[in-house]
Amino acid sequence: MTATTAEPRAGRRPGGLAYLPALDGLRGIAVVAVLLFHGGVAWLRGGFLGVDAFFVLSGYLITTLLLAGPASGLGAFWERRARRLVPALAAMALAVVLVGVVAPINASPRDALGALTYLANWRSITGGGGYFASFAEPSAFKHTWSLAVEGQFYLIWPLLVVLVCRRSRGAVLVTAGAGALISAAAMAASFRPFGDPARAYYGTDTRIQTLFVGAALAVVLGVRSETVRRRAFLSASGAAGAVVTLWLWTTASGSDGGLYRGGFLLTAVATAAVIASVVAVPAGPLARALSVRPLRLAGRVSYGVYLWHAPVYLLLTRSRTHLPGPLLLALRVAVTFALAGLSWRLVEVPARTWRPHLPRVVRRFAVAGLAMATVLAWALVWVRSPAPPTTPVAATSRATRGPATASKPAVPRPVASTSKAAAPARAGPTTAAPAAGPGAARGTGTVMVIGDSVARTLAAGLRDADGIDVVNEGILGCGLTVGGPYRYFGGQYADLPECAAWEARWTAALQRDKPDLVAILVGRWECMDRKHDGRWMHLGEPAYDAYVAAQLDRAVTLMSAGGARVALFTAPYYLRGERPDGGRFPEDDPARVDAFNRVVRAVAARHAGVAVIDLNAALAPEGRFTKRINGALVRYDGVHVSGSGARLLAPWLFPRFKAALAGTG
Repeated sequence: MTATTAEPRAGRRPGGLAYLPALDGLRGIAVVAVLLFHGGVAWLRGGFLGVDAFFVLSGYLITTLLLAGPASGLGAFWERRARRLVPALAAMALAVVLVGVVAPINASPRDALGALTYLANWRSITGGGGYFASFAEPSAFKHTWSLAVEGQFYLIWPLLVVLVCRRSRGAVLVTAGAGALISAAAMAASFRPFGDPARAYYGTDTRIQTLFVGAALAVVLGVRSETVRRRAFLSASGAAGAVVTLWLWTTASGSDGGLYRGGFLLTAVATAAVIASVVAVPAGPLARALSVRPLRLAGRVSYGVYLWHAPVYLLLTRSRTHLPGPLLLALRVAVTFALAGLSWRLVEVPARTWRPHLPRVVRRFAVAGLAMATVLAWALVWVRSPAPPTTPVAATSRATRGPATASKPAVPRPVASTSKAAAPARAGPTTAAPAAGPGAARGTGTVMVIGDSVARTLAAGLRDADGIDVVNEGILGCGLTVGGPYRYFGGQYADLPECAAWEARWTAALQRDKPDLVAILVGRWECMDRKHDGRWMHLGEPAYDAYVAAQLDRAVTLMSAGGARVALFTAPYYLRGERPDGGRFPEDDPARVDAFNRVVRAVAARHAGVAVIDLNAALAPEGRFTKRINGALVRYDGVHVSGSGARLLAPWLFPRFKAALAGTG
C-alpha cells in the first residue's frame, strides 16, 4: 500500500529513477477509491481494489530499483524502506492507542503491535478471539494488513532478485510470473463460496500475486525498445487497462467467487497495463489525465491517507457526529487528509533525511536489540487473543451456578407488556397444555434456555435462584432459519453445517436436561436477508414470515413433546454497527425485529399454554435499541447480552419463568 513515493523537487527517485507525475496520480486515484469504498459510496463497490493498484505499483518500482542497484545495496535498500514506512506507521499506532484510552474505538495494543511487526494480515486470519470477535467493532489497525503483505514482500523478494536472479533478467521474469500464477492458484484453492474469505483475502501467499505482476512488469519495461509500434501498443493497452480497472472498481464485490478465481490477477494485469502506458508514453493522454495536480497531491500523501483513514472513520461515526452520509464522508475525508498532511511534513519527510551520528558499536547493539524486540513482538502477536472480557460464554451446557444476589438491581421501568400472547387464539394446529413437571405447579423447576448465541449469553449470566435451575443450551452461530445463503454485515455467507440439524440437537438437549420449562430465544439469524425458495427474502414479506412461523411451530412442538412447558422470548432490537455510510445494516432494522416478534406472538397463540416473555421491552425500555440501562452495559456488542445485563434482568426474568412454570404466564 506504499509504492515508493518520489520527490518531485529533485526530479529523480532514490536509485536514480526518473520522477513520473502520472504514477503519483495513479496513487492518488487509488487511495481516493479506497476512501470512497470505506465511506459506503454505492457506485464504487470494488473500490477496495485500489489497494491492488498500490501492490502492482510497489512490485514494479521495487523490482526496477533492485535490478538497477548493486548487490551491496541491499542494506541501503532496506534502510530506505524502513525510513519511508516505519516512522509514519509508528506515529499513527502510538496516536491511535492513546486515543483509544479515552475514545470508544477498538485500538488494542496487541493489534498495534501486529501492525508494527508487519504481521497484521496473519493476525486478521489467526488472531481471532473466537465466535464473538466477529461481532466486535473492527480494529483500528485492521487496514494495516496490506502494509504487512508489502513488508513481507520487501523482505524476501530483494534476496531472490539480488542474490539469485540478478545476473539473468529472464530468471527474474520467470520467477515473478510463476509466483503470480502460484499465488493466484493458492487464492482459488483457499476460497470457499459463502464462507469466510479471510484466508484467501489476507494471506501473503494469496495476495502477493499482484506484487509479482508488478515485478514482472519491471523486467518487461526494462528491455530497451523505443519503436513507434511498441509505444502505440502500450498506449492502447493502457487505455484498455484503465477501462477494465474502472469496470472492476465499480462492479466487483468482496464476496464474488470470480474475484478469487482469477479476478485479482485480472485486476493486477489491468493496472500493470496502465503503468506500462504512462511509463512508456509519459506525454500520452492517459499519463496527462493522471498527472492533474489534485491527483498528484493526493498521491504524494497517499501513504499517510491510507494509514489514518481507518481510525478516523471508526472515530467519526454518524451516531457521534449526527451527520448524514454525504456530510459524514466529507468530514472523514477532510480530517484524514489533514492528518496525512501533518504526517508528511512532520514525520515522513524528516525521517528520510535524518542521519544519526552514532558509533558503529552502538548501531550494532541497536540493530541486535531491535531484532530481539521484533522476535518477541512476533511471538506476542501470534498468541491468539482471548475472547472479549464481557463475553459470558459458559464452557459447559449448564449456566455457572452461584448464590442469588442479595440486592437485586431493578429494570429501569415496568415493562409495558403482558407475558401471554397478545393475539387471540386462531384456527390452526394446536397442542394441548403440557402436564406440569415436578414442582412446576409451585413455579419451581428446571428452565432450559435454548436458541442462538443471544440465548447463550443471556443464560450464561444467570444464576440459579428462587427454586429455579437454569440450564444453558444456546448454540453459537445457528438459528431456526436454514438452507440458502444469508447476508450479514455487508457480506454473504452460508450456514454452519451443523445448523441444518437443529431439530436433532434441540431434541438431544431436551432428553439430556429433562427441563420443566423450555425458554426459546432466537431472532438474530431470522432477521437477516436469506435466499429461500430461490429468491432473497426477509421478515416483513408474507412468504418469509410464513416460513419463520413454521420453524417456530416446529420448535414448540418438539420442545413440548416430553411434557415440558414452553415459553417464547421476543427478540431484542439489535445495533451491530453502522454501515460505511453511517446507516443501519438491514438485519439491524427495528421493523424486522417487530415483524419477528409479531410472528412469535402469533405462534404462541396457536399453542395452548405457551407463554411469551417480552425480552425486547426489557432491553429496550425506551422503545429503541439500548446499550446501557441505569449505567450498566447490557448489550456489549449490539447483539449479545452482557453478564451485567443478565444480572440486571434476573429480578425481572425469574418471576416470568415461575409464572410460565406454573402455567399462569
